[in-house]
Amino acid sequence: MNEPIEPAVGLRIRLLRKRKKLTMKDLASSSGLSTNAISKIERGETSPTVASLRKISTALEVGILTLFREEEAAAVVFTKCNERHRTYVSGAIFESLGAGLIDQSLVPLIIVLDPKAGNNEDTYSHSGEEFVFCLEGKVEYRVGNTIHQMDIGDSILFDPTQPHSFSNPINEPAKILLIIQEEDIENRRTAQEVHINGVNNS
Repeated sequence: MNEPIEPAVGLRIRLLRKRKKLTMKDLASSSGLSTNAISKIERGETSPTVASLRKISTALEVGILTLFREEEAAAVVFTKCNERHRTYVSGAIFESLGAGLIDQSLVPLIIVLDPKAGNNEDTYSHSGEEFVFCLEGKVEYRVGNTIHQMDIGDSILFDPTQPHSFSNPINEPAKILLIIQEEDIENRRTAQEVHINGVNNS
């Protein structure tokens, strides 16, 4: 069996914020979220959306997987199927396929979306590249102004500097393979400036 699903990532976000000596107001300003939203996420009163996680990780200058669990750096990361780290985020379960590589830039995830989960109006963007493969069900993947209707076996590769989001339009769970190329620290700072300027406000 898979290991238990981790609760909200709020405590992890709070720890990272305090390590960087940021107030909730600082994090809210740099992420484009409200101070109230940051407070609720940290206290576990609400689960963050994928877009919110991306904005918070950019503001904290860490990879998105760091919000789930801190990993020791290694030259090889081998993950058994039944040992994947799983985290529940608003409407979805994130399963990490590998984290902890030295200078890791690729983030491989399996995401299981609850029926009708997601919101294509809640977009986000980042540097790098993004690849998606539909494993089960149906998924609507919005990139820019276009919504791509994905069925089993469909894939999409795109430049994620475009606003994007995804959702499950049906009353059954959906599953996707998501591989993100994380930007480096310098690009994270550039992305952070974009968020501060309000391009990706929710």
